[in-house]
Amino acid sequence: MSEGRDDHPRAALPLSEIGLRTPGVNPGVKARSRRLQVFVRRFCYHVDMKIKLSAHGAYHHQYHVVWIPKYRKKVLKGELKQYLEKGLFDIETFHPDIEIETLSIQVDHIHLVIVIPPKYAVSEIVGKIKANTSREIRQRFPCLLHGRGQRRRHQKIC
Repeated sequence: MSEGRDDHPRAALPLSEIGLRTPGVNPGVKARSRRLQVFVRRFCYHVDMKIKLSAHGAYHHQYHVVWIPKYRKKVLKGELKQYLEKGLFDIETFHPDIEIETLSIQVDHIHLVIVIPPKYAVSEIVGKIKANTSREIRQRFPCLLHGRGQRRRHQKIC
């Protein structure tokens, strides 16, 4: 009987080359990794996109926020721009699960791409960022104050 098996062309090949079994790997692992690959191809649109996990689900809520100074004045330059580039990331220290992905400060507006978990309201987080930066800017750059007689028309903005 043993002679009959040796004559078969597949008898000389190891089982892993025949495709019956991968040595050291549970067949269920291959199926799960295949399902994961299919999931990633179907639902992950960007290579750098990091899907975050919460207690009951996965998310990647990315928001593009743009805001402007009053009357779209061209004041976001020089020292103020440098201060904002550092100061806008303060929200990450108070809310570690919020992530600022990109920040672009132009002379008359700010672009901010931010990942906010579903447990926070977007308006709440954006409101906190704007309130904190506004307060800090008014304290640090008093020459930017305007309205109510604090700045006259002929005075130059910083």
